Amino acid sequence: MMVPWEDVAKQKASFDALLKQWGRISASEADRILEERDPAEPEEDLTPKLIRSLKEQIAQSRSGKE
Repeated sequence: MMVPWEDVAKQKASFDALLKQWGRISASEADRILEERDPAEPEEDLTPKLIRSLKEQIAQSRSGKE
């Protein structure tokens, strides 16, 4: 499923605005917050393969940081 570029741009702008409003937190603080959240069922299009891929990308982006 492809998301229209306009939707991606709007989400990025919203995310950037939130970052500016809230500031940044460390990866370890983000992990702590995520560990405390209530589990939820993934969306139908969020397959195990896609979840693994996203987790790998997050891990790669964190390597060498913090």
